[in-house]
Amino acid sequence: MLTTIRILPHALCMALVLFLALEAAAAPLSPELDLGGAREKHLSSLDPEWAHEAAGAAKAASEWAAEYNMTQVVKRKGWVENLWWCGDRLFFSELNEGRIWNTSAPHFPAPDLYIGSGLKRVLGVVCPRDRPDVLYGVGTTDDGAHVVYESTEPGTFTVLVETQTLGNGLGLHEHTGLLYTASEGNFLPGTGVVYRVDPKYRNVVVVGEGLWAADGLFIDQERHLLYVGQLPLANLWVYDLSAQRAIGFIDGLQGFTALLDDFTLASRGTAVLGCDWSGNKVVEFAALNSTVPTRDLLPAAAGIRRPTSARFGPDRLLYVSEGRLPQSTPYSGIWQINVTQLLHS
Repeated sequence: MLTTIRILPHALCMALVLFLALEAAAAPLSPELDLGGAREKHLSSLDPEWAHEAAGAAKAASEWAAEYNMTQVVKRKGWVENLWWCGDRLFFSELNEGRIWNTSAPHFPAPDLYIGSGLKRVLGVVCPRDRPDVLYGVGTTDDGAHVVYESTEPGTFTVLVETQTLGNGLGLHEHTGLLYTASEGNFLPGTGVVYRVDPKYRNVVVVGEGLWAADGLFIDQERHLLYVGQLPLANLWVYDLSAQRAIGFIDGLQGFTALLDDFTLASRGTAVLGCDWSGNKVVEFAALNSTVPTRDLLPAAAGIRRPTSARFGPDRLLYVSEGRLPQSTPYSGIWQINVTQLLHS
């Protein structure tokens, strides 16, 4: 059901985003969990009541891991985001390191560095279904240009177009071969835009504007719908790719502090699985013209911290990345979760 944007005081909401970032950066003893045990050594030095709560959270996370076969398949020190599957290869980025890595199912060996130089930020990767040897990406080059690029072999890339502002999230419409990327602008209301990129003719067109911190996108290939998230408003802007026109906004995450990062579609396109970065959870909510109820699919008790991206793999399992701040925990990761019994049929 189409809705209007939830109304929040602009200055207050931006202050909230800044507060959350500063809070996470200044809290080395936050209750974020390292299921490998690195946090447990701090428990004895904490207030007994705090230690009891932390131990209870660790137990709950362990129970979730056992019940839903949760496995951490990748562990990195950087901010992990932008998951994408190319056949059985899983690509991901280290956001502020400008690096792209890949590993492969089902054994997930130590990731190989795919692109390690030439970019200082990476904010989206995607490959065509019929050409898994081609990788498209969006990011910022070492000289500061905001670009959409193409790579056909490790270590190299070719710039297709430059954009005025940095893209965040990248999607490929398989029917037309066109790329779409969203841009947060400067995080002020109305500065977010959506670009359409033709990789063949190397041109770029603005197809959506007036958004607030457009962050992350996903394409429903069957219905030819483009979904674009708005980070502070935690809702979705929907665009009809066949008619090339905007449809409007649909509700997303609930709660004043919710921050919608990347997301994916589930249940045959009727549900959205959105990463609530500030809430440490993955939330299921209705896609366009759907009545799927909003609920926490993976609550904070599951133990995933600062989720940034969610994608289904070729094994039909859900993969969720984490973007943690270095001061609050030493590692981010990618989790593999069997959510089949949790999803609506």
